Amino acid sequence: MRVRIKVSKIQKQFGYQVRKLRQEKPWTQDECAEICGLNRSHMGEIERGEVDVRLSTIEIIAQALGTTVSSLFKDIATKTL
Repeated sequence: MRVRIKVSKIQKQFGYQVRKLRQEKPWTQDECAEICGLNRSHMGEIERGEVDVRLSTIEIIAQALGTTVSSLFKDIATKTL
């Protein structure tokens, strides 16, 4: 039996977590994107849950925000199943 998880829901929850941590810094989206080496519009897409994010990008974001990859996904699995 395969478990199906709605990907867009996970993306939105991940993006919400990134936005929340960014705002705690407090950084603008532009500042965070620059620190991460990302385009500002791509950072916006990530925060809105509009794109699949590469693992390498997730790691960069986690490091920039001073957290771990696993903490960016905290509570996401339990919310979607």
